[in-house]
Amino acid sequence: MINVLAASQPDLCKRFATVKGDRFEGVSHAEGDTGMSVLDGAFAWFECHNRSRYDGGDHVIFVGEVERCGVHENAAEIQPLVFQGGQFHGLDPL
Repeated sequence: MINVLAASQPDLCKRFATVKGDRFEGVSHAEGDTGMSVLDGAFAWFECHNRSRYDGGDHVIFVGEVERCGVHENAAEIQPLVFQGGQFHGLDPL
């Protein structure tokens, strides 16, 4: 599952970027068709089947085949969260 966070969710991004504790504790979410979590307020989501996995130095790169996807009901009125140059943005400053 890939959740594309909204520009208003940088704190949620920071929370999931850590490995401390249960990251889902107190986070509103619903189950997608495959049982994976769709985060409330996310700009968009993608349910994927893992096709490939590659070592990328200190990361692992997964390539997924999208099986289902969706966007926030108000996607035309909100912006996705972008991390660029060490800072969080919506699309406007870019």
